[in-house]
Amino acid sequence: MTIAAPGWHAMGNAKHVATVGPLPLDPTRAAEYIAFYIATTFQPGLSSFVHQHPGPEAWFIVTGEQCLETPDGALPGHAGEGFVVRGDLPMIVYATGTEIRRNFALVLHDATKATTSQVDHWKPKGLCHRS
Repeated sequence: MTIAAPGWHAMGNAKHVATVGPLPLDPTRAAEYIAFYIATTFQPGLSSFVHQHPGPEAWFIVTGEQCLETPDGALPGHAGEGFVVRGDLPMIVYATGTEIRRNFALVLHDATKATTSQVDHWKPKGLCHRS
């Protein structure tokens, strides 16, 4: 994963798989940002805890399916797709379908804040259908 200007591609033998973005980032919001990269694997039926990030999150689904539920609704996704959500958005992610869900994600956030915080002020409504 690389943070770069639109249209950027790696040189050499690297294979460009996807462009995910742009990230909705307000450069006046923080003096310094941290890029937090994550690779996760979920068995079908598993989910994260309800959480939020203090900056935008971008992810690319390598295999399987997932559904992200937020107060704004459900965002289903499949292998080969990438998505971006704004920061400070309560969320829970479910591995849906029948295949293991693997993804790469980036959270770009204010360096003075924790990357992830547990949320207790919002409860999911069950908008994501798990197989």
